[in-house]
Amino acid sequence: MMIVTKMSFLGKNICVLLTISLFFSCKKKENIEEKHTYEIISLIYNNSSSPMMPPPAPLPSEGLITKEDSIYFQNYRKQLIEKKQIIAIEPKLEKPRNKKVKVHTDCKDYENLLLKYYLIDKESPIEISKIVKVRKDSILYFKEEMINRDRKEFENFDILLSFSQIAFNKEYDKAIIATSRSTSRVAGGGSLVFLEHKDGHWSIKCLKRLWIS
Repeated sequence: MMIVTKMSFLGKNICVLLTISLFFSCKKKENIEEKHTYEIISLIYNNSSSPMMPPPAPLPSEGLITKEDSIYFQNYRKQLIEKKQIIAIEPKLEKPRNKKVKVHTDCKDYENLLLKYYLIDKESPIEISKIVKVRKDSILYFKEEMINRDRKEFENFDILLSFSQIAFNKEYDKAIIATSRSTSRVAGGGSLVFLEHKDGHWSIKCLKRLWIS
């Protein structure tokens, strides 16, 4: 009887230890995935919210413009860089769409990961406080009532961004995400983005255009 009791007690302890171990293992994976998720979102956010810069003006010494023109263009570029924008972001990481889109020709090694991406069947909230900005723009969650359906232009913000869920490979050195950027109700575009993690940071390897208007 004593032996059975000890074995039962030992079995319960093992189950508890396995449960704790599994919990911390899942928690560690969640933390790693969240870290990479917001690194990617921050990268795409900063690329997408950057103002469209005009090309540098010719120098007066080249005889194409006056000194006053050159100063004007320089000041204009500076104002664009310093301009504080309002960026609206869809509040959820969305489910993958456009499931018939294939990989970019330069990203053939992402085919298996793309299949994994299309199997994602969930949405989750995005935390805008975790987006690392390089500019002093304001970020807010998008709501339908922010748009005036009688107007083409956005009145309450400058740019609307959305992000899908992200598929990672096991090594966390490849990822796929869909994103869209709109500057009005009739001007925007969406892309499937293939990323790679090298030398400690994420970069965009190639893009596949999903839509444009």
